Amino acid sequence: MPVDSKFYKMIKEGYRMFSPECAPVEMYEIMKSCWDADPVQRPTFKQIVQLIEQQLSDNANHAYSNFSPHQGNAADHSVRINSVGSSASSTQPLLVREDA
Repeated sequence: MPVDSKFYKMIKEGYRMFSPECAPVEMYEIMKSCWDADPVQRPTFKQIVQLIEQQLSDNANHAYSNFSPHQGNAADHSVRINSVGSSASSTQPLLVREDA
């Protein structure tokens, strides 16, 4: 989109870009807060860094919260699929999950 008088008019009227497909909802909320019409309401760079660090920490904790040091019998918890492009019935684990 060209940055011209039409663009500035759209911004003044409240237009904001849509959330990027790859952006988590929380990241888009940070983006929107940076676009607040009132500059005083926008977060400082320090606040933005803190918000992003918190998101990264939360995501890391969430990603590892499902892991257990004891996996037990992985064969009992695996999902198997037929090999891609093969008519043979050989299978391999797709996902190993511990149901705690």
